[in-house]
Amino acid sequence: VNYNQSDHLPINNMNGGAVLLDDGNIVFNSMDGLCLCYPDSLTTVRPPVPFHLLSLQILTEEANATQMLQPDAKGVYHLDPEHNSFRLFFGASDYAQSRYLDYEYQTDDTGNRWTPCSRSVVTFRGLRPGTYDIRVRARIKGQHWSEQNVITTRIQIHQPWWWTLRAKALYLLVAIGILTILIRHYLHRIRLTSEL
Repeated sequence: VNYNQSDHLPINNMNGGAVLLDDGNIVFNSMDGLCLCYPDSLTTVRPPVPFHLLSLQILTEEANATQMLQPDAKGVYHLDPEHNSFRLFFGASDYAQSRYLDYEYQTDDTGNRWTPCSRSVVTFRGLRPGTYDIRVRARIKGQHWSEQNVITTRIQIHQPWWWTLRAKALYLLVAIGILTILIRHYLHRIRLTSEL
């Protein structure tokens, strides 16, 4: 586990001195004074922090133009095919702990591999039409991942209108119609040449 100035440590000015006290605590020497560390508190197992999906933001080609989307009654987000780039924002229920959390996400196409997030946001670009289950998990830094602290979000990107089942049926009917006309024309020409 790495700690830095966001954990209230002095910024890059440790003098390299450290002392292990009789009670097991460690004192570090810095230019700003002494830093006391309680190692036992670093290994304390804490319960998973509840967190949830905050929003889904559709990314558009226009600069600074974004659109927030709400899920349907079943919690599924429906996107048009031209809105296949988006961001998922998630966060802890306890805002005070949010800066101490690590996040990872997993999609159907990554198998069992979890991908770390540098912040509480994941960006997806240019996804193909289909249904995606995106799983996100959180932990307090230095703790173990808990499978009980996973949220799943379903995203459905619809097919473009020209690739829907109705459009394909229309294409088939048009092809059958053209083929029928060509066959009738061919048979008519054969009949005419045989009569001569």
